[in-house]
Amino acid sequence: MAFLGGLFEKKYCDFCGEKLGLFGNTTLAEGGHICKKCAQQLSPWWSIGKTTSVTDIHEHLMYREENKAKVAEFKVTRTLGDNYKVLFDDEAKRLIITSASDFTKANPDVFDFADVTAATWEIDEDKSEVTTKDNEGKTVSYNPKRYTYRYNFYVTVYVKNPYFGTIKFKVNSSYVSIDPWDEYEAKLAEYNALLRAHRGATPVTGDRYTPNLAENEDYLGYRALCDEIVEALNNK
Repeated sequence: MAFLGGLFEKKYCDFCGEKLGLFGNTTLAEGGHICKKCAQQLSPWWSIGKTTSVTDIHEHLMYREENKAKVAEFKVTRTLGDNYKVLFDDEAKRLIITSASDFTKANPDVFDFADVTAATWEIDEDKSEVTTKDNEGKTVSYNPKRYTYRYNFYVTVYVKNPYFGTIKFKVNSSYVSIDPWDEYEAKLAEYNALLRAHRGATPVTGDRYTPNLAENEDYLGYRALCDEIVEALNNK
């Protein structure tokens, strides 16, 4: 019963004083609480939890208030990116990483060029098996197995900041999907059509099971964008 009494005890946000519901708030160290609305004012790159104290949050909110002044002064001279964008202020030697359409309202963290120590990028590949039905209507694998592939592109930025040391963001707005079988069949159909029309045709190369990354424009485009972003961050 004591547990149930504590569960339904009225709780209030330690920062705005609003009464909290059962859900949508975070419990902090020593029984502190922060509501969802106040948590939205924190940096998106900072992860808080039960070891984070009310004092930690208060100090962070002061940092966020100071950051607003830097955002107001920020003058964009270069922009790189698609989903997340890296904005540069080359005159002030500062940068912002944000997905907001209007960064002036989002209060993204402003970093001095010197705060960025390194940047790297990586590609995440995920494949899903394509199946078919047998004569009895059961789902079975092709022989050999067939897959579709999805690719996401990530940049990791290492920074000097009292609240976090890394920022990882997805470069592409939607994943790059490749179906090797469909692509191969489409090329083969085009090749055969050209032969029937008595015109020159380039023989189809590759196979039906391996993604042809060297010819996929979206894949190559995001690779190039990752290279450009990382080079810009490492050579500010």
